[in-house]
Amino acid sequence: MSDSPLGGASFGEGAVPGRLAGEDFTHFDTAIDKLPRRRVGFYPTPFHALPNVSDMYGINFFLKREDLAGPSAISGSKTRLAEFILGRALEEGVTHLITQGAYLTNSGLQFAAACLSARITPILVLTRNVPRHGELGEPRGNYLLNQTMGVETHVINVSGTAWTDPEAAARVADTIEDRKAELEAQGHKVLVVGTGGAHPDGFIAHALAFREMLEQSTAAGVELDFIYHTIGTGTALPGMLAAKLSLGHPVKFRSIAINGYNDDDWMNPAVIVERTKAVLTTLDAPAPDDAAIRAEIDIDQRFHRRGLRRPHHREHRRHPRTCPGRRRLCRPRLHRQGLGRAPPPRPQRPHPRRQQRRIPAHRRHRQPLRDPRSRRTHHQARRNRCAAIGLDGHVNQSGSKPPLPGQSMRCRLSCDRQASRPVAHQMADMRRTSAVGSQMAICGDRRARLPRPQGRAAAAQQLQ
Repeated sequence: MSDSPLGGASFGEGAVPGRLAGEDFTHFDTAIDKLPRRRVGFYPTPFHALPNVSDMYGINFFLKREDLAGPSAISGSKTRLAEFILGRALEEGVTHLITQGAYLTNSGLQFAAACLSARITPILVLTRNVPRHGELGEPRGNYLLNQTMGVETHVINVSGTAWTDPEAAARVADTIEDRKAELEAQGHKVLVVGTGGAHPDGFIAHALAFREMLEQSTAAGVELDFIYHTIGTGTALPGMLAAKLSLGHPVKFRSIAINGYNDDDWMNPAVIVERTKAVLTTLDAPAPDDAAIRAEIDIDQRFHRRGLRRPHHREHRRHPRTCPGRRRLCRPRLHRQGLGRAPPPRPQRPHPRRQQRRIPAHRRHRQPLRDPRSRRTHHQARRNRCAAIGLDGHVNQSGSKPPLPGQSMRCRLSCDRQASRPVAHQMADMRRTSAVGSQMAICGDRRARLPRPQGRAAAAQQLQ
């Protein structure tokens, strides 16, 4: 096993990089070059190593960037499909293309952008799950981009999805047929493309993606062992699997499903087998039997349910708080009803003795009395002494009448203990002052603007 550029072992022990080049690729390219194609994206798409993830797991990881296909930020794996579908459509004189998808469909947006570049009018029939997402309000996301590009859209409110609800599927089909009949009555030629770009002319597209990966991995000095990809409408796997079988490469596919792929689902392995055989026919390659093609299909369905969750081992499922082999505590399992949101905390009932907020003794004199039976009333009765603090800081504790206006300020001490405190502390504790004059009275570190000068008679009446 040879060393790889990333410092680990290379893929495919005993494999010789570049052994598939030559006549095999020539026959492969010749079969694809015969097909009509409207160039939209920029290919080949980048293929680069992931050194940090590779060092973390000890396996060489590479990434095929189909999201950078172009020609703009609106790109993805569906752009490959659109090139071959639009090539056939332009050859047959198609003027309008109708496709369907969810409300925020990515494939519909990519097809709309590709159609506009090829001067074909796109029409999108979209479904919105009202019980789950609510009524359609302000446009956002891909729907807003479709509106910005001036794409004709038809939104159908459904209670489920068009793939699992027969009634919703019937409504979508009726809408497409009605719009197609209207356009054909006006003299236009319409092409209908299934959800996700599912069309016989487009399945060959990802055979080129597989060929690009072989060339790019050979240039990197590695041989691919596994290819992981997502699978939903089944438009990418048939082309890659057909290219693998026609070229005889030992790589294995691992498909991560975003919807159910059982035998009784609307999309299932039998559909992938039929599409793979059709691509092999297009490539002029011999097709093996259905059992051999079915053995190459490996679909992982652990992630497509609502509330995407990471698979945990048994120990983690039994004890979600602790996970062996991890340095920190793991998050608890996602709440099934709330998509990972924990239930709201139960309100805690306060203790009977703590229902009434207790106030510290040094702050009780600053707040109004609420309960005459409280302890503060007892302390209030003891506050029978007052002190007059002049502007010069002199303290008068004789209990006599307050001085004349304009000469000093009067305050009330909280209790007998205040009299023994320093003058600076007593000044800092003052909150209510009354004085006549235009001076600025400073109490501790706070300032209070004194009222404007008044007559002696008015001031005396105010103090009374």
